[in-house]
Amino acid sequence: MGDMVVTVSGSGTAPFLLDILYYAVENSPITHYSIFCNPYEQLKERCKNSKIFENQEYNKRINWFTVPCGPMSITGSTRLQATLLMTIVFGCLVMDYDYKEILTEIISELDKIDFNSLD
Repeated sequence: MGDMVVTVSGSGTAPFLLDILYYAVENSPITHYSIFCNPYEQLKERCKNSKIFENQEYNKRINWFTVPCGPMSITGSTRLQATLLMTIVFGCLVMDYDYKEILTEIISELDKIDFNSLD
């Protein structure tokens, strides 16, 4: 009791992760976290029949972190970019940094790079 659960998933829709969050909220009084790349409303719609979204009181005890990946900088790099951004958010949560500010800076810098010109 008292352990914090943090789930990290590209889509956020994996049933076992939602079940883990439900179990965590049911058995621990603290707030838990979920980090994912889909918009929250899309996640909520896709998972509306899961226990965690059916119980609004449980849902309120989870901090849902949407990490917008944006367009891929390198063709075929969806998982690479999503994983990098989710790792940064996780690190910011652990270190108590403002992850939105840091992600905004990183994404704006990535947008300046012309990856097609790199050899």
